Amino acid sequence: GSTFRVQSKSNIRITEFAPSLKPTPKCDLLEDAIVELYTENEFKGRCLVLQIDRVRSIPDFRKIKGVKKKHFDDCIKSVRFKIPQGVIYRLFEDRYYNEGDDTRNFLDLQGSGRLEQIPKLSDRNSPGLKLKKSFRNKISSAQLVI
Repeated sequence: GSTFRVQSKSNIRITEFAPSLKPTPKCDLLEDAIVELYTENEFKGRCLVLQIDRVRSIPDFRKIKGVKKKHFDDCIKSVRFKIPQGVIYRLFEDRYYNEGDDTRNFLDLQGSGRLEQIPKLSDRNSPGLKLKKSFRNKISSAQLVI
């Protein structure tokens, strides 16, 4: 089982144990899209589960607090997601979507309709941006792009 708290006035579920995403079936609808953000590599640790049709953006991960009031800012190390093909959910290095600075790093979670996994964000760079670096412990905001 899992324990979770629901943030007031939002649709964010914070869980401590079992992951909810399964390899099947294919995700074709935005209302079925899920992003799981983990505080440890290999999908372990605390988990922030986002239903992205309801949580289209999070401007500041410091305001998302889970068990023992620990926030989720700059502590995400692995990601699992199931997003419809053609849909992008963007993770930003800085709060408020990099404050509009397009030279700052971001990581696009590109939907394929299938379960996608990034077991170590330290292995994932942001290509093409001048500040290339690992995304481990760097996520501070998120937004549905398409």
